[in-house]
Amino acid sequence: MKADSNRKIISPDDQAASVSQNQETVYDNPSESPETIIEDLADTPVKRPVKSILFADDEEPVRRLFKAALEKFGYQVRLATNGNEAMALFHEDPADLIITDIFMPEKDGHTLILEVKQEFPDVHIFAITGKDFFDIHMELDIAKTLGAIQVFSKPIKLSQLLAAIKALSV
Repeated sequence: MKADSNRKIISPDDQAASVSQNQETVYDNPSESPETIIEDLADTPVKRPVKSILFADDEEPVRRLFKAALEKFGYQVRLATNGNEAMALFHEDPADLIITDIFMPEKDGHTLILEVKQEFPDVHIFAITGKDFFDIHMELDIAKTLGAIQVFSKPIKLSQLLAAIKALSV
C-alpha cells in the first residue's frame, strides 16, 4: 500500500502510532477499525438488569404486598387488577417484566400472556397462580407454553421471586 501526504498506514500491531489532525488513518484490516467495531456493536442489544415491573393480580392484598416488597428492593412497580388493565398500562409505558396471576376477571393471565407475546415477542413474563380447584401444574405449563419464562405457584417465596428477577437481563 502506498500512503499519500494526508494518510498514514497503521497495521493492527502498530498501537503506538499517533496521527496528526490532518492525517487519515488507514487500517490494514478494515474490520479492526474503531468505526467498524462501533457499527458492529450498534446492532448488539445492551443487556441491563430489570428496573420496572408490571404486576397484575385481582387480589388487592397480594398486589399491595408484592408492590411493597419489590419496591423495597429498588424496583419500580405498577399494578393492574386484571389483564385488560395490564395491557393498557403496558401500552402506556412498557415494563421490563410483567408478573401476572393466571386467574383474573375480565382478561385472565393466559390471555394476557398470549396477547402480549403476539404484540411484543421479547417481553419477559412471569406467571403465578394458587387456585386449588384447578390443576396448578397444568395451568403453569400452559402459561410457559404461551410464553411465560418463569412460573410460580402461590404462596411464592419472595427470595425465589427476587432471585428469578435478578437473574433476568433485558
